[in-house]
Amino acid sequence: MQPAIAILDTISILAFLIALGFALDLPVSPGRALELGTKLAMVAIMALCVFVGVSNVLEHAGITSALDRYEDYSEVLFVPLFMYAAVSSSNAGRVRREMRIQQELRVERDFSSSVMDATPAGIVLIGRDGKVVFGNERARQLLGSVFEDAFAGGPVLVERDGAFPEPRTLAEIATDTAAVPRRFTVLGVEELRVLAITASPMAEEGVIIGMLDVTARVSSERELEQYRRDLEVLVERRTEQLVEANLEMAAANNAKKAFLANMSHELRTPLNAVIGFSGILLTESAGPLNAEQHKQLGMVEDAGHQLLALVNEVLDIARVESGHVRVEAEKVDLGHLLTVVCSEFELAASQGSIKMSPEPGEEPLWVISDPAKLLQILRNLLSNAIKFTPPGGEICIGLERHGSDGVIQVRDTGVGIAPYDQGRIFSAFYQACPPGEVKSQGAGLGLSIVRQLSELIGVKVDLQSTPGYGSIFTVRVPAVIPSSEPRTLARGL
Repeated sequence: MQPAIAILDTISILAFLIALGFALDLPVSPGRALELGTKLAMVAIMALCVFVGVSNVLEHAGITSALDRYEDYSEVLFVPLFMYAAVSSSNAGRVRREMRIQQELRVERDFSSSVMDATPAGIVLIGRDGKVVFGNERARQLLGSVFEDAFAGGPVLVERDGAFPEPRTLAEIATDTAAVPRRFTVLGVEELRVLAITASPMAEEGVIIGMLDVTARVSSERELEQYRRDLEVLVERRTEQLVEANLEMAAANNAKKAFLANMSHELRTPLNAVIGFSGILLTESAGPLNAEQHKQLGMVEDAGHQLLALVNEVLDIARVESGHVRVEAEKVDLGHLLTVVCSEFELAASQGSIKMSPEPGEEPLWVISDPAKLLQILRNLLSNAIKFTPPGGEICIGLERHGSDGVIQVRDTGVGIAPYDQGRIFSAFYQACPPGEVKSQGAGLGLSIVRQLSELIGVKVDLQSTPGYGSIFTVRVPAVIPSSEPRTLARGL
């Protein structure tokens, strides 16, 4: 049995050495080798336990005590094998955790590498020592033929619009480039390539540089800038042409106004002669007239009056537009003006079977304004109302005080004005003609004169009208003064 004892001694020594090695955390084979060693140690422990148990059973049964001499060796082996199993099991768990962490790191690294290669931005990592540590595939494409030079620390970029005209390295750019993109031109490539570069410092690794290709944007900006300059030149030329055209138009307009004014004056003299002699002939002071002659002379006189009214309107327009009309402001009683203008048109209204209802008010309503121009405004409004009011209709002229303003309203029951004509009714030579109606006499200057005179003396004229129900013209005269307050007349304003 001596050889067996020697073998068991050897196994005991090896078991102690292995247990000591794991206890001291000496280098051992990782992974499955540790798991296999643990399983074998457990099997050995179980075998020793069975051996000791069988030996004790045989001894206690009095069958044999031959196995007692080996129990000491078994007990000696039990302790180191148990220590080995415990230590190897612990190391196997640690190795498995480390392998799992390494696998996760490899997956994360592969994912990060895939993301960096797939991103449209070039990414370069500059270490704390200023050397290029990493560059993705897009960075290689953007830097092109100078990529190796950039990794070697050579100058490869020039700031496009900055204060550093000299070529610079990636490490130099990383030290002074903030999160705001700055544009750099790549040196050593055939075509123009402009990169927008940002730098983001990291806690320990260094600085990450991000690159984006903005060559197309720079070209577009250059084209837009050139287009803007060309457009400014074109606008300047067109402005000069417009100024010249406006000067020519102003000269032509002044010539037109002068012509109208002169012609109006020249036309009034023969027209007055025609109207005057027609009136004399109609009185039959030069001899009797038959019915036809009387009729024809009446037509001549009416045509002369119409033409004289048109000439007077054209003359008024020319004077106002030329700026030769002066405002003669004084204290005016609006009620008195209302009475005057109604008396002037009373005969024309009665001839057209139109009822006129003046409402001047019971007390005087004083304002500071130009009475002549106010009278002309009211005459034109009343004439327009009589013209478009059919027989049997009614015209009402009322006066009221609204706050500090005097308000005159000319209301008629005429044909009314369509909404699309109301915005143009105050334009010169424009006449609103309701559907089915015959165009009225006149040149369409009456309301245009009203608008220009109202603007001249500071009076506001508004219109409200409904087709088929008539119109309301409202004349709002500001600055009503108490009748008891003395005022000095202001002339030549």
